[in-house]
Amino acid sequence: MGQRVGSIEDPAPIVVTAVQTHKLALRALRALRALRALRALRALRALRALRALLAEVAEGAGVRNSAAVGAQLAVLFDGAMTVATFTGDTDAALHARKAAQAVPAAEL
Repeated sequence: MGQRVGSIEDPAPIVVTAVQTHKLALRALRALRALRALRALRALRALRALRALLAEVAEGAGVRNSAAVGAQLAVLFDGAMTVATFTGDTDAALHARKAAQAVPAAEL
């Protein structure tokens, strides 16, 4: 047996069956999964762009292995942002900065 649902625009009740509710829930779940996949793809693209930018900066500074240094600095940056986000520890950025200062010096 269906459940009666009314709306503000149409006060007449609509009968919604359990099967319809299940189908709507599955659609919503698929949409949510697609949204999560899109967010993950955007995050991956942003990380790649950050790595490339940091590698370019390292190359401009005369670092020997600028691609590796860019990747190392991106990991420090991303790690600091993750720690700050999940723990609220804003000092994570300061710790990452100190560590980042040592990375290019080792590659010069």
